[in-house]
Amino acid sequence: ETEQNPEKGKTAVERLLFVDKVDAIIGEHRSEVAIAVQPIIMENKKIFLSTVTASPLLSDNVLKDYNKFKYYFRTFLNSNQMAEHMIKQLADMMAAYKKDKVAVVAETAVWVEPIVASLKSTLGPRLVALERVSTNAKDLSVELSRVQSANAQIVFAILAADAGLPFARQWADRQIPALVTGYTVMAQSDRFWEQTEGRAQGFMTWKHGVRAPISPKTIPYWDSYAKKYGHVPGAYTNFAT
Repeated sequence: ETEQNPEKGKTAVERLLFVDKVDAIIGEHRSEVAIAVQPIIMENKKIFLSTVTASPLLSDNVLKDYNKFKYYFRTFLNSNQMAEHMIKQLADMMAAYKKDKVAVVAETAVWVEPIVASLKSTLGPRLVALERVSTNAKDLSVELSRVQSANAQIVFAILAADAGLPFARQWADRQIPALVTGYTVMAQSDRFWEQTEGRAQGFMTWKHGVRAPISPKTIPYWDSYAKKYGHVPGAYTNFAT
């Protein structure tokens, strides 16, 4: 268990490589951890199948030094691809609702940087507020106050970690008259309504998977996960892995 901590990630990977003697490592969802452990796995010439880390820096390493990093593979969209589709969705929303003042609330994480850069470049003066928050922020009242003061008509959230919960609760409690969209991973869970105490009404986010027969294994996986844990697999981490 890396606990989203690069140093704990290194310890976990070293245990897998040198104690358990594994030939392949699958997973990790925080790019900061994956960036920290990637060189260790590569130096030992073992497979690293990165399932849900989005930072392009990981695959950039393969381009820069293929002989060393050729054991690295990705099964998930990277941030550049995500940014391209997010901007298309945001543009459609702005046109449909005739709103052009956008605020971005994004967690401070390496995977977010290409998306924020693309939004800033695309929106220009239509970006009326840009607020960065900690991944585990418990209180976003200051940031949301600035969003409200900027008269934002759309709030584009980019929150993969726990900050998605207080963001949704405080947005609703403040009755900020803005549409909320973007990418809030906590909102992918069927427990999001309960976790926000019903404040998630009117909240739209990306969803990476549903119970569908994509392969013979997908529905059995979904059903066995729900039976074991008491809820359906919600976040993107389940499907990609």
